[in-house]
Amino acid sequence: MDAALAAEIQALSIQLGAEVRRLRGERGMTQAALASAAGLDPNYIGMVERAERRITLYNAWRIAGGLGISLADLTGALPVRGAAGRA
Repeated sequence: MDAALAAEIQALSIQLGAEVRRLRGERGMTQAALASAAGLDPNYIGMVERAERRITLYNAWRIAGGLGISLADLTGALPVRGAAGRA
């Protein structure tokens, strides 16, 4: 994997993790509560929030469900690839 792709993936992981943390906080949920609702390990939720773990589409869907939202709502704040600088 080249450095540019790795940086792009890391940036998306950071943004998605921040969004999971924000949405979880808005709902007053702990990492353990979200993990239980999503059927995942609390440590995994923490690693996603800190961008220490790449998330699969399936687990993103599970986390969204645990938050009571759609996958589209979870990822809607992420930038569109290649859209930077377009008018």
